[in-house]
Amino acid sequence: MILSYAVGTIVLLAFFLASIEDIRKREVYDYLNFALCFFILIIACLDSLQSKSIVPIKYVGFGLLMGFALGALLYYIGVWGGGDAKFLIGFSASIFYLLPLLKTFGLSSSLSFLFSFLSEQYGDILFLALLYAQVLILSIDVIFLFILAFRTLFKNKRKEEQKDLLFLFLILLSLFWGLLFNLSSLYLFFFGFIAFLFIFFSPDTTFESVYFVVRKPLKEVKESMVLDKKTESVSSGKYLTAGDLSLLKKQFSSSHKLDVRVIFPFSSLVTINYLLYIIKIVAIDKVNLEIFGFLLEFLGASFFIGGVLAFLIISYFACKRRKELHLKVKTSIHILLAFSTACILCLGFFLSSSLYILLTLIFLYYFMKIAKQVESMIFVSPKPIEKIVPGDWIVEDVKVKGHLLYRSEDFKIGVTEEQLENLKALAHEGKITALKVKDGIAFLPPLFLAFLFFLFW
Repeated sequence: MILSYAVGTIVLLAFFLASIEDIRKREVYDYLNFALCFFILIIACLDSLQSKSIVPIKYVGFGLLMGFALGALLYYIGVWGGGDAKFLIGFSASIFYLLPLLKTFGLSSSLSFLFSFLSEQYGDILFLALLYAQVLILSIDVIFLFILAFRTLFKNKRKEEQKDLLFLFLILLSLFWGLLFNLSSLYLFFFGFIAFLFIFFSPDTTFESVYFVVRKPLKEVKESMVLDKKTESVSSGKYLTAGDLSLLKKQFSSSHKLDVRVIFPFSSLVTINYLLYIIKIVAIDKVNLEIFGFLLEFLGASFFIGGVLAFLIISYFACKRRKELHLKVKTSIHILLAFSTACILCLGFFLSSSLYILLTLIFLYYFMKIAKQVESMIFVSPKPIEKIVPGDWIVEDVKVKGHLLYRSEDFKIGVTEEQLENLKALAHEGKITALKVKDGIAFLPPLFLAFLFFLFW
């Protein structure tokens, strides 16, 4: 119990510091996210050594993996920024120690019932499916180990590509040995961790180094494809942008054929290997279901609190700048919003459930229209190029002398370091000075409030 209070104190402090950073600067620095994750892992390792059991590492690792999976999902669908997703990883790792201090809604009981039902009804089928999946993945691993060994040793490639291929070979070899033999959870964790270290220290281009080349006419070349050979205007080995395509179309005819790389989704193969590791290491039990159940409850509560805060903030600014808003939003929208709100508040007890739901949907639809306008007035503003940082959401197309270089969709999960370098080069040449960036509402405070709710309610 003392360890739970110690971890709870660390998590509270981390939440407090991260919330302040998010409110002030709309970002959470990596040092805080990594420090939280590092401290929890160190505590788990020391706890395992003291108790001579892998149980603490197993459950902390399970929480970490679930946090990584859910955080990555929310990041890639554009709901969260990178800082929020990284913070969730460290927090999820700490749930094992926090469970004695938390009050939950009992979602884990429902998950336990569902798991028992599936095990009884489809246990044999799931076992065979897992066995066949493991054999299939091991076969694919063997094939690619031979391919990587051949290309690393015998293909005449640049040193950078040789290094990428070597890292891929070591990553896959570590995962392969762990799946090939019937090892204990401790050894599986060890091999998985070794592979993780190779991934962590590998160059950014590692997972794009396995590819084959096809020739395509320019009219079939799309954005996000990769050229194998550089041209006068576009370099090779990087994803094509709208600006690159416009330069190519100026240089070549639509029938001109270019060498394009078809990159093997090696990251997907590694991810599937890790999923098999998780299934072999983590036997689904009550503690795992409690960790996963609380994590879902926590995210649900944080989204509810975040929605309420967003509603209050948008309503405040809508009232404060109503004259400016009135010019941008049609009068009919104001009337329908006011009417649906009045009906919901004043006549809610007398309306049938279907009519109440209909009015609520009308309210939400028109409220979102106003919210979009408030967002454009309050949260979107021009930002000098030198102040833009990786991860910022640029919400306008980038054009230079009428030529489209980037679409706003290219920044849907934030501007990358490569894109930012290109933008700074253009700014240095005096071609662009500032771009519209959306700040959004800080989401760490709702996460903090949700944690306090489960801690003290």
